[in-house]
Amino acid sequence: MGPPTVPEINRYRTHHGANIGSVFVLERWLFPGMFLDTAKGGSELSAVSAWVEAHGIESARAKWEEHWASAMTPADWVFLRDTAKVTSVRLPIGWFTLGPHYCGGTAFEPYAAVYENAWMWVRRYVQAAAEHGIGVLLDLHALPGGANTDEHSGTDSKKSEFWENDWFRQRATEVLVAISRAVAQDPIMKVWVIGLQLVNEAITGAGDRGMWTWYDGTLGAIAAIDSTLPVYLSDAWNSVPALDYAVGKNNARRSNPLISPPLVIDIHKYYCFDAYNKNRSPAEIIATIAKEGSDIASYNDKEVGTVIGEYSCVLDGESWAKVSAEARPDLVRQFGIAQSQRWEQTLKPVNGGAFFWTAKMAWMDGGEWGFVEQSRKGNVVPPVGLTLAEQRVAEIAAEAKREQARIRTIAIEEHAEYWNQNAPGQNMEHYRFAAGYDVGFWDALTFWESARKGATIGFVNLWSGKRLREHVAETAGFGSQFLWEFEHGFKRGLKDMESFIK
Repeated sequence: MGPPTVPEINRYRTHHGANIGSVFVLERWLFPGMFLDTAKGGSELSAVSAWVEAHGIESARAKWEEHWASAMTPADWVFLRDTAKVTSVRLPIGWFTLGPHYCGGTAFEPYAAVYENAWMWVRRYVQAAAEHGIGVLLDLHALPGGANTDEHSGTDSKKSEFWENDWFRQRATEVLVAISRAVAQDPIMKVWVIGLQLVNEAITGAGDRGMWTWYDGTLGAIAAIDSTLPVYLSDAWNSVPALDYAVGKNNARRSNPLISPPLVIDIHKYYCFDAYNKNRSPAEIIATIAKEGSDIASYNDKEVGTVIGEYSCVLDGESWAKVSAEARPDLVRQFGIAQSQRWEQTLKPVNGGAFFWTAKMAWMDGGEWGFVEQSRKGNVVPPVGLTLAEQRVAEIAAEAKREQARIRTIAIEEHAEYWNQNAPGQNMEHYRFAAGYDVGFWDALTFWESARKGATIGFVNLWSGKRLREHVAETAGFGSQFLWEFEHGFKRGLKDMESFIK
């Protein structure tokens, strides 16, 4: 069992992140300059079709490539790394982003040539992120036929035909397999792509429209290429069935990793769209944040991960109407900080972080939708480790190393004493607790001292499950009823190391 590798650290560290939306999947409200007045809607298809009709394919391709080239500047990446302390970004793409072949047979076929070089630009984004120590979650945001009825599915059809159309689902699987293969074969992507998301915001009820079956087949196809790259699944606005599905798949991986890659459930948290939150005051909403995610917390002992793939500092005008304009800035700050802490810290060991919507728009710095503005104002805050100077990170690591032997002895003695009192005479396997303790402590320290100083393990349950399987293989522990001791030891070792972070 070797130390965590760089790709593993990138994938399993706590994600303090932002979406880079409306670059490869346009939305009119974010980049209106990409839409001519003749564009009939607010989607990518509306934008590209209007431009091609007015100026031709070659002009459209040049316009789109200019957008991809300029949407993120070198200064933007530096800001994300140095000021916002981002570890990861979520990059929405569409099936059309894979290029002309994948546009065939869909609404994008007449405009396929516009996307001839799109994947090259995706790779450049991953490379730029990598140069700044930032991982990239590739999010297949737009699926053919629409996984939901919104314009961010790529069209303005207002339909979600993906779930009933076998050909659309097959095409999406082909796209995801192509992405998986490209990531596995590319030396930069292999290290810096932290995961692949199959679908964004599957429509409510998609589970009854074939979603699980499509997941099954697609996950197996991806695992055959790379069974180690985490795959993110939409919860279709109902987290418990999605979590149960992921737990089943992750458990099945223990005997056959080709069943599925490690699974993370993508959950979105907004408080500005539904009538319930519109009727609440900002203070009422803020007060509930610390209790949000009870569904996630109920899986604390399961091998599964979650992530908050989208959230913001936006509340509806009806909520803001309940307070004075002077009170708003402080309430926005409270709202953002409460979410940052909840999504990225207190929902561990299941939740592995969060991605703010969004980092880029034509109207920078973006107001309460803008990650840049909210980061600059201190309304969105990273985990404390990422804010510390390198010298302080090194001091914490040195202190943890000095104290490791002493606190290890205490932990092992406490574990043994507890079970001697509660299961006297039972022949247990406390050496597994000690082994787990060592792995948890030193893994946490390796993350902490990695190139991204001050990083912590985010998907604790997924990572400890991976380490448990390695422990079982090393000790020929198949069938032991005391494997749970390793996991308990792992989490105690991790907790003891992180107790030095202050």
